[in-house]
Amino acid sequence: MTGNLKKRHQGYYVRVGVNPKHQKLIGRTETVRSLKTRDKATAERIKYGVIQELKDFHDRLVREAQAGLEGQTSDAMQLRDSDLDTDTAAEILSNRLEERLAALGRTPSEIEAMSADDIDPLVRESFRIVRDDNYMPLDTAIKQYLDIIEKDVTNRTWQQKKKQLDLFAEWAGRVNIESVDRRLTSRYINECMVRKGLAPNTNINNVAILTAFFNWLIDNGLYDHANPFARKGKSLKGSKKGSSFVANRAWTKEELTKLFKALDKQREGSVKHKSGIAARISLWSGMRQEEVCGMPTNAVNLTDNFFAVADDPKNHNSVRQVPIHDEIRPLIESLVDASTDGYLIDGLPTGTLDKKRGHSLGNRFSDVKRELFPDSKPRELTFHGLRSTFITAMEKAGIPESTAKLIDGHTRQSLSYGLYSKGLDLDGLAEAMSKVKLL
Repeated sequence: MTGNLKKRHQGYYVRVGVNPKHQKLIGRTETVRSLKTRDKATAERIKYGVIQELKDFHDRLVREAQAGLEGQTSDAMQLRDSDLDTDTAAEILSNRLEERLAALGRTPSEIEAMSADDIDPLVRESFRIVRDDNYMPLDTAIKQYLDIIEKDVTNRTWQQKKKQLDLFAEWAGRVNIESVDRRLTSRYINECMVRKGLAPNTNINNVAILTAFFNWLIDNGLYDHANPFARKGKSLKGSKKGSSFVANRAWTKEELTKLFKALDKQREGSVKHKSGIAARISLWSGMRQEEVCGMPTNAVNLTDNFFAVADDPKNHNSVRQVPIHDEIRPLIESLVDASTDGYLIDGLPTGTLDKKRGHSLGNRFSDVKRELFPDSKPRELTFHGLRSTFITAMEKAGIPESTAKLIDGHTRQSLSYGLYSKGLDLDGLAEAMSKVKLL
């Protein structure tokens, strides 16, 4: 309970928070009580009784609110009136202002030098919050949302959501969430997305993050209107009229020859050189970038000649067997023998919060690709396009679609093939794989 004990101007007080799901019900987020002492040992000794008293007070307020009582009991009213003692009210307010200013990036020396005019907006906002139970600043709501979802999403996803929500809050300013309407969100989309020329899919994903945030507000009774970002993504889809551009298209033989020649010249052991190794494996197996980079050596069965690829890392039964093509068999054998960290391609740095081993490799692959093909569009010639090249080669080789999907990991749509049939055995898949010709 050390976090409950606070000190301000040589005096000690305790602060006890209200359960978030009860905050709106009883109209407060916490209760503060002065311990009326400047001696830390005394404060430590008496704080537990006061903390328990305040917790009991919160429980009583919740019970009375849930019971629909119009008034509080006399004891509860007296405790409510005395929970913020007059001799510490100014200190608490001052402390809150300093905390808020620090959260905005002000250093202690800057705060000390601030004038009353600088602090006045924060004071006025504080009174507005006290006066209006429905008032919640946009950035405060965002912080609550991010705190709650942090344990349920990956670090990378959380950072992406935080970035977009903070950008919106910075643009909108210190507004009440109830004042955010469709007119305001339309302005934001036009000014901060459309005019910046971002890719349509990027804008759509960013709008989806904002939409999910307001859905959370609505579900928790914090926003009483229709979602102001709902269906906004439809207007962001780019026009395909007059364009022949295909994202992640298959590579031509000439392009592949030029690519591998350049990658093979990279310093051995460098990430760029390893990106050439990963690219060859992907090209001759159809595996995705992270499937190749994250493959452990114990998932490579050289005896029966296949890769065990986990389609869903959370489901141990979701594993497909991909035959090892004769073109890369010697490469795979040498990689397994040389591995020092248990991965097929060893020594790859993890460049994201999710510790994905393919992140840095993908970036270095793109660096080489841009140097070789400066006129290609950003998503035209990609690592994922190697998978497209392999799938195209399977189609040209006359491999049935149901068999190809067993190899590349796509879901088979047919009810008979997808639900009841287990597909070809490994020998059948290997025979199909042998028909694939690329270079």
